[in-house]
Amino acid sequence: MRKRNDVLEKQVSNFENLYRLEWSKKVSSHARHSIREAKQNVPQLLPCTADLEKLCTYQKQMMNQLTQKLDEDPTKANWLALGDQTLAKLTIFNKRRGGEAAKVLLTEFMNRPKWHDRCMEEFQTTLSTVEKKLCARLELMIVVGKMHKSVPVLLTPDVLSALNLLVKHRSSVGIPVANPYLFARAYGGSLLHIQAWDALRKVAHSAGLENPSCIQSTKLRKYIATVTQVFSLESGEIDWLARHLGHDIRTHRQYYRLHESTVELAKISKLLIAVDNGDLQGRSLENIDLSADMILDNDASDNDGESDCEDGSTSADRGMFCTTM
Repeated sequence: MRKRNDVLEKQVSNFENLYRLEWSKKVSSHARHSIREAKQNVPQLLPCTADLEKLCTYQKQMMNQLTQKLDEDPTKANWLALGDQTLAKLTIFNKRRGGEAAKVLLTEFMNRPKWHDRCMEEFQTTLSTVEKKLCARLELMIVVGKMHKSVPVLLTPDVLSALNLLVKHRSSVGIPVANPYLFARAYGGSLLHIQAWDALRKVAHSAGLENPSCIQSTKLRKYIATVTQVFSLESGEIDWLARHLGHDIRTHRQYYRLHESTVELAKISKLLIAVDNGDLQGRSLENIDLSADMILDNDASDNDGESDCEDGSTSADRGMFCTTM
């Protein structure tokens, strides 16, 4: 346009029209197909329960040590060490998105409502003894989540005491008054916050976990949505969990359900073996009880005429299915 070159302008216009017409067919569709094909047989690794138990024990010890250390010697290094541990604990316990936990404002923590004072006596009578104790021990604050939704964050007693200590020593370690974040950076007069992914990475590697790379906020959220299906939650209870995680119930059912491999191996295989053995009585899937003989017989019939597993043992000898990769 600056050169007033009509020929060049027409060529650019023709290219734009051609791009709109053929890009999706010749490029983007092939790219999406390649991505789906690459992901098809890649296992989705989630945190294992043993690692989470080990991490929980490690964090309890470190929270106690760092809280005492910061109270006795309020330095920037001690403040940041406790901040990383507290942010990681808050994210892991609540299964919050990393950004939601890291961006909690100081005002949101300081001005959190006193929910215990507002709890009606009629509601308390419906709670069990354990639930009443949990209500008395834990505190709750509401923060801004994805798509500007209000999401809850539960504060355990150790996290609450650590947060109070972090707030108490903000000025003494040199955090600017203008920094609005609860988990503020302590160096260089920064007005930014600690990164949740960095805090999770540091804590996971320090705890000596078997798979520290699995300790991520997204995988933790999928983990809680997966394991809770073992409890056979009612629809209303699933709604509670979805609201706590900060997403729509449809998102929960589509993206945060049991892995397809788990469904196929544990549920559908159970149904197919029962049908093969003539167990067609009107029962729910959970009430179908397969004996060990039925599973081993089915396994043996599947491997007739085939070689055993690579280690030389048969699946019947080991009581499990041989899998081919």
